Amino acid sequence: MLYLYYGVGEHQILNRKKQIRLKLQEKKQVLVELSDFTDFKLDKLADLLGGGGLFSKQSNVFMSDFAGQTNKEQQEKLLNLLKNNNLYKDQDNVLYFFEPKIDKRTQFYKYLQRNASYKQDFTRLDGANLINYIGGLAKEKNILVSRDVLQRLVQDYFQDPFMIMNALDKLKNYKQGKRIQIQDLEQITDAQIINDIFKTIEALGRGDRKAALKLLGNHLETGENHYYLLSMIAYGYRTLTKIKSAQGAAANSIDSIVKQTKLNRFVVAKNLSYANRYTLESLKRIMVKISQIDYSIKTGQSNPENALYLLAAFS
Repeated sequence: MLYLYYGVGEHQILNRKKQIRLKLQEKKQVLVELSDFTDFKLDKLADLLGGGGLFSKQSNVFMSDFAGQTNKEQQEKLLNLLKNNNLYKDQDNVLYFFEPKIDKRTQFYKYLQRNASYKQDFTRLDGANLINYIGGLAKEKNILVSRDVLQRLVQDYFQDPFMIMNALDKLKNYKQGKRIQIQDLEQITDAQIINDIFKTIEALGRGDRKAALKLLGNHLETGENHYYLLSMIAYGYRTLTKIKSAQGAAANSIDSIVKQTKLNRFVVAKNLSYANRYTLESLKRIMVKISQIDYSIKTGQSNPENALYLLAAFS
């Protein structure tokens, strides 16, 4: 069977993937996770789908951001493989697609839409919907927080779920299990970190890796969490990618970009000059690299500090 989770709500997609993973682990089902498609060979997936191999019993494969990391030709090859194996008819084995960047104009997307046994489109959350979503995640993590604090975090962190949850994790550690109050937000202000991250990105955009590495090294020396820094860098590049993707004939029209991306006007105005230092293709390559580094750190394949320096060198 084919399952498809897609849309601009990237944090929701990742959260759904985590929920599915836990359920499969509880059932002790076979799970293979594929997330790096830089040098991906379809033979690897074909072996998983072939009879008598891994799929001889109940099995599952996670395909994370395949559409975002591959081109049309690679997607067509996978499409042919799916058709030839008639996987959508297979009741014992499931191929899960988690696709925050899938192009709805492609045959690949249209095939999944027609044949997926289950599909869910995650839209961007804002306002009360975002507050309720973050509140639910906070409850799952036993974080005691009032609605007024959530409202403030949504405002301060540009309605970005990744940044909001990072802030809540820091607040939880700071409060040691006690209820988080509005005044506690002053203890974890990230304004300087956010500013430095965009300075780092701007330095990389102009080819000044020495300055970028120095800024990154300053935060590592103060003991800032590696995962948090990576998430902040990802936020920065994700923002620039959205801005760059929205640039058309009126390349520097803030109103047009805000309308297309739904980003905060201040965020667009502040980062437009940074986006102009990159091509869309280079930003996409960097986002792929960030995904790979994030996965390698979480799975213990890479030293977090070295991985961050390698990302700066790559960018």
